[in-house]
Amino acid sequence: MNITIDTAQASTLRIKPQITHLLFVLFMCLSSMETSPHSKHSASIIRLFDRKGKRLMWRKLLDICSLHRAITNLIQNSIVHNPEGCHILLQTMLSSDQQHARLIVTDNGKGVAKQLLPDLLELPYSSKRVAPVQNGHGLGLPMVARIATAHRGRLLLVSDIGKGMTVEILLPRSS
Repeated sequence: MNITIDTAQASTLRIKPQITHLLFVLFMCLSSMETSPHSKHSASIIRLFDRKGKRLMWRKLLDICSLHRAITNLIQNSIVHNPEGCHILLQTMLSSDQQHARLIVTDNGKGVAKQLLPDLLELPYSSKRVAPVQNGHGLGLPMVARIATAHRGRLLLVSDIGKGMTVEILLPRSS
């Protein structure tokens, strides 16, 4: 099951875009994680190459601070919800239609039941929320969804019990 949040579901967030590389944002997030004392967790970035062997470096108008906040939140979610440890993988690539840049954070932790995924995007005080918040405040993923929407993108969640969690921020290639 894939869960998506679009502009119709998110409130407006003001961003201050500047031209940057997506990999730069991921490296910033990874470096801030490496300074934390969580020795049971590891992380890596996959650098992807195109068919001609050139490294994919997409320059986009992005709000570095808000994307850093979003990706860092996703990394912290992996750490907090997998206290026994997990590996966190950060990736960036183009979508199959070449129209979207994909920022992907995946862990191999305990995962979340598919039926609970929609609830993770609801604010903790929302009447739409079914289950109570566990191990956190419940504000992180809704905030990440709003950041994606502010960049005219979407947030996708894929998970199941025992299969880890994948969160993808899908951004249009042209700003």
